[in-house]
Amino acid sequence: MTSLSQAEMGKPSQRKPALSSSTMESARRFLYDEDEPSPKANVALPPAPKTGLSHGRGGEERNRLNPIVAACMATLATLRTYGGKRILCMILAIAIIASASVGIHSLATPKKDKERAATLQSLITGSGVTSQEDLLKIGTAQNHALQWLSDYDKTEVDIDDPFNLERYVLAVFFFSFSKSMDHTKPVSGWKSQTKWLTESHVCNWYGVSCVSDSTQSVETISLENNDLQGTLPSELAAMLSLEGLNIGQNSVGGTLPAKLAEARNLRVLVLKGNSITGTLPTEFGSFQNLRQLDLAENQLTGSIPKELENSFTLKALNLNDNDLGGSIPEFIEMGSLKELRLEHNNLKGKLPESFSQLTALVDLRLSNNTITGTIPESFKKLTNLEYMFLDDNNFYGEIPSDFFFQVTRLKEFNVQHNEFDGKIPTTVQLLGDLKNFLLDHNLFTGSIPLEVGLMLDLEVLSLGQNKLENNIPDQIMTLKNIREMNLQSNDLTGDIPSTIGALRKLERLHLEDNKFSGTIPTEIGSIRSLQDLRLYQNSFSGTVPDEVCELVSEEELTYLGVDCTVTCPDSCCTKCF
Repeated sequence: MTSLSQAEMGKPSQRKPALSSSTMESARRFLYDEDEPSPKANVALPPAPKTGLSHGRGGEERNRLNPIVAACMATLATLRTYGGKRILCMILAIAIIASASVGIHSLATPKKDKERAATLQSLITGSGVTSQEDLLKIGTAQNHALQWLSDYDKTEVDIDDPFNLERYVLAVFFFSFSKSMDHTKPVSGWKSQTKWLTESHVCNWYGVSCVSDSTQSVETISLENNDLQGTLPSELAAMLSLEGLNIGQNSVGGTLPAKLAEARNLRVLVLKGNSITGTLPTEFGSFQNLRQLDLAENQLTGSIPKELENSFTLKALNLNDNDLGGSIPEFIEMGSLKELRLEHNNLKGKLPESFSQLTALVDLRLSNNTITGTIPESFKKLTNLEYMFLDDNNFYGEIPSDFFFQVTRLKEFNVQHNEFDGKIPTTVQLLGDLKNFLLDHNLFTGSIPLEVGLMLDLEVLSLGQNKLENNIPDQIMTLKNIREMNLQSNDLTGDIPSTIGALRKLERLHLEDNKFSGTIPTEIGSIRSLQDLRLYQNSFSGTVPDEVCELVSEEELTYLGVDCTVTCPDSCCTKCF
């Protein structure tokens, strides 16, 4: 369909070609195999049968034909002279088929309603939803939406009804992410587009839900993982009742429209898992009611705007897995924030002391950046914290001794791959809900605290690659839920406690590269869940117990590594060192 540009809306139609009476008569004679009348004989000709090729109008319109048929009739007179009747039949058949096709196309193509288009154009531009330039520019999603709404939308509502504006915005959304610009039967290429761009109410369109009051305005658009490809249109800001937009896990590209921040009732904006580029607009700090902003797993660059601090209603800010740089803003005014995820970026600098004011914070993830400095003493005020990830940064210094005394709700604590030093605080005994305690690849010294044995919900204990020394405390062997114990590459000494057999859920035990001695306990053979056992680079002696080798033969223990000084029966050890 052509564009609704003003240049074409008043274009006059072309007149159909007319044939002379003599041409028509000659063609008719050839068609019915009649001879030319003799000049001397006055013989009456039978009337020509009705073929349906003329419009049946009198006067000037009598010989006005479909252009295709007219061309063929003009050819007939010429062919008659050369005896081309077979050719004639073929041409006539083609003409009839072509004429029928043109007629069908005419029926399928609605007549342009210039007045309706002009009214819609005024409604759209007058409300500031779309500029006139974008609306009339051929090929834009806005222009396609206008064409569909003015010429193809079968919904019977008043032209100035605000409902039309909402349908227009959704049509812009559709054509912004559509692989086809056909208006008769729009095909998006999405996994599902049920009832989109049909006469059905927008509340019935796939992924769209509406408020329950009499307005039935659009409340949420949820098209996550639906094969959307395109860019996000700013027109969505005009949907005054829109509270949720989730188009995560698609192929959305382009930049973030700053105008989207004008969506005054928007509470949830989820765009994660796309290919959005550019910077984070400073205008995004002016959302009035936003609770969740999830832009994770995109290609955003630049720094985090300081203006985001004004988002005092925000509860979850997810900017992880982008290419954001610079320092972390203070976030002073964001007292409602419960989830802050900035991991896997290029952030640098120190942790802001102001974070201690985010007392509602439950989930803090800053992994895989280049953040430096220590954990501020004031962080002990974060008493609601359950998840704390500082791994793979440049942190140093000690963990504040009273940190775990007040931050007791932790379920996961991860500071791997930093330069923390000092002793592991004995206040870890207060972490009764902790499941993962990950301190490996740091510079911690001293002994493993006996109090670790009081962390009864612990599933993963990872203290490898430090400078820990002395024995493994017997108290650790009371951790009934432990699945992984990584103590490798320290200076630990002594025997492996025989009570290790009580760890019936243990799957991985890494004790390599220490100073353990003695024999390998037979009790390890009672841990039927064990899959990975690494004991090499120690000073063990004797023979690998048959009970342990039995785990290997039953294909439960898939890796067993020991020193070559330990006797290992055939087909028992995976590798000796």
